[in-house]
Amino acid sequence: MPDWQYKSWIDFQIAGPQNIVENTLPDGSVKRFITNSNQDQIENWYRGKFYLYDNNAVEDDELVDLVTTIEHSVMQYGIDLVIVDNLMTALDVDMAADEYRCQSKFVKKLSRLAKRLDVVVILVAHPRKNSFTKDENDAVSGSADITNAADIVMTFKRDEETPDHNYLSLSKNRWFGNLTKKNGIDLWYNQKSRRIIDKAKGDFNYEVGWKIEPVQQEFDGFINLAEGEETPFT
Repeated sequence: MPDWQYKSWIDFQIAGPQNIVENTLPDGSVKRFITNSNQDQIENWYRGKFYLYDNNAVEDDELVDLVTTIEHSVMQYGIDLVIVDNLMTALDVDMAADEYRCQSKFVKKLSRLAKRLDVVVILVAHPRKNSFTKDENDAVSGSADITNAADIVMTFKRDEETPDHNYLSLSKNRWFGNLTKKNGIDLWYNQKSRRIIDKAKGDFNYEVGWKIEPVQQEFDGFINLAEGEETPFT
């Protein structure tokens, strides 16, 4: 997914459905957008807090090891949460190379970086196709070290019968030991804003703090005159 589309999805999630405009086109399709005013406020809100890096936008002769790039960014910008989406696109691996070995090396480097710099690193990894295992830690496509090196393993699944219904399960937890029950946590998806929430704790229209409401001043009956302006009363 290109960086501009990734940013658009993030902006929609930040905006919320109540701040997204919908227009129905003649062909019946729906176009959604954020007004320029709200877009400016959103970008001002996360400027200096959110950074998006697209390793596909870098020329081959300028490629730097992704973990090194992450480390430099954390140290330079004070980042405390890193999301790598996803494992396969993060690796610049020749098809003839040992893919599993490269995956193992990459996730171990990420794990060491997280502990050394005291940051949270979330690595997105897709499930193995046609996997029939009941162990969610073994269902990840690729090297077993992907989940072995992680302190926490979470699995996100869609409900096949109800597309907007999802489940989040916690199958490994080195921090506290708590795991989710059989069906996990019920989550719901809002197509308009791409938000995913636990309905038991709120609705899709929650605010995150980017919106600046205009200040309304009460009129007390007095008008402030500009400097040097004469009063009409004598």
